[in-house]
Amino acid sequence: MGALLIYLMKSSLMLALSVVLFMLLMRRETFHGINRVLLLAVVLLSLLFPVVEWEVNTPMARIMGSVEQMVMSADATVAVGQPLAVAVDAPTDASPNGGEQAGVLHYIMYIYLAGVLLLAVRLIYMNIQVACLVRRGKHEDTSPFTTQRLRLMVHEGDSSPFSWFGIVSISRTDLAEAGREIIMHEAAHIRRGHSWDVLFADIVVIMHWFNPLAWVMKDMLKDIHEYEADSAVLAAGVDAVDYQLLIIKKAVGARLYSIANCFNHSITKKRVIMMCKEKSSVWHIAKALYVVPLAVLAACTFSSPKSEEPAVKAAENEVAEVKIVRVAGNEIPEVNVTSFLKEQPQVDTSPVYEECDQLPEFHGGMNALMRHLSANIVYPKESMDANEQGRVLVAFVVEKDGSISDVKIAKSSGFDRLDAEAVRVVREMPAWAPGKHEGEVVRARFVLPVYFRLK
Repeated sequence: MGALLIYLMKSSLMLALSVVLFMLLMRRETFHGINRVLLLAVVLLSLLFPVVEWEVNTPMARIMGSVEQMVMSADATVAVGQPLAVAVDAPTDASPNGGEQAGVLHYIMYIYLAGVLLLAVRLIYMNIQVACLVRRGKHEDTSPFTTQRLRLMVHEGDSSPFSWFGIVSISRTDLAEAGREIIMHEAAHIRRGHSWDVLFADIVVIMHWFNPLAWVMKDMLKDIHEYEADSAVLAAGVDAVDYQLLIIKKAVGARLYSIANCFNHSITKKRVIMMCKEKSSVWHIAKALYVVPLAVLAACTFSSPKSEEPAVKAAENEVAEVKIVRVAGNEIPEVNVTSFLKEQPQVDTSPVYEECDQLPEFHGGMNALMRHLSANIVYPKESMDANEQGRVLVAFVVEKDGSISDVKIAKSSGFDRLDAEAVRVVREMPAWAPGKHEGEVVRARFVLPVYFRLK
């Protein structure tokens, strides 16, 4: 859930910025074909770029990284059981604040999915309506009007002309009055694959129904479709004045289906203005070169920094640096823990007690140990993305001086990343108060259950 919310947040921000850039730079230009490709390209980029990790370190990227961490942490829980001389399956509850945050995010997700479902059903229903209307028409020959291969369906009733994929639907009255011009217009829609564009835009709107600029994007794309089709009709030699009068006359008809390319698409004034507008200078094409790079820059700006998971190593003369970040439990300041392994301690050959009279104790007691571990364990992002979860049993020895040694996996979760994280946080625990047996300080072994859960 968290990964989906983060993706939607990033793609929505980039989609909004890309649409605004397009509106500012290209909306009034007459390069309709270029505008169409450009608008589709920036929308596609806004959907794809959020899944790519970028090595950036801008202030906005750091903010996005913090937000991402907050959302992901609300969707994952790391709990620890009480360490004893034997393995005990006794997890603690997740922090109350984390549960409340997760509950809010779940409600947000339910509302989002409800909107997606509603719009998806609406889209399917509208396509069924169009298909039923087309089937009620009579299939007629198109050769008197165009050489392009398409399916012409003529209706006896009063219906607005439209094209839908490879089909043109028109009333008998419109066919008799202005069949050539209308069919040329709709054939241009079919030739350029505008119905596929509309379907793509509908899917984007369903995904980003909460983003007003997604709806604006669809309207702009349909406007460009009309400009392209109008240009094709005029390029074929149709008189501009007569064609504009036809558009004005047909504008009073009902626009039935937003998924189809309707001849009387309700932007009559803008269509007429665009037809009368002087062609944009070729130098204005250069503005299009700004849109995609700016959109890419926006993607990098809103991307979260690429993080490298630190490996847990114990090689001689090696320095291991681990960044501790809160995922479950109370917030703590970001800390860098550096372990210098140049000096190897002398091996203690005294026996390790599985049971002793006085158990070693974490300074501050068991509650302090639970808080320390819950605050320092990080749920690996890759594990969350791969839906990895489970229990790790980590065995370790508390030495006579209270230090932690011989950290190893007693029982694996089945996932290397989860095991490595559990080992890391145990290995880096501060010193304990050592255990005692018969009045002497001794070495004692414990097993700590660590639970990784996704909600």
